Amino acid sequence: MKINSIKDPKEAKFSYGTIDVIDLNNVDIQKLEIGKVQEMAGKASLQYIESAVKLVMEGKAHAIVTAPINKEAIHRAGAKFPGHTEIAGS
Repeated sequence: MKINSIKDPKEAKFSYGTIDVIDLNNVDIQKLEIGKVQEMAGKASLQYIESAVKLVMEGKAHAIVTAPINKEAIHRAGAKFPGHTEIAGS
């Protein structure tokens, strides 16, 4: 499996064995603590959700599918919503 880090959907390969991932470069891997609730991770989650919504609104994507997020982390990052479903709908 290969990861294709992209900035825009136009750069996607859409090929078998490759996962195209839009990389916002918004996480400092050196400071990320796996399994620990962190504001940085919550902020990144929010930014990815906002970016995904923008792509759909601009017609560059047709749908959004999210992986599980940590609501405590997004609240630490300043989210005023109970979860990511409400954020995307606002």
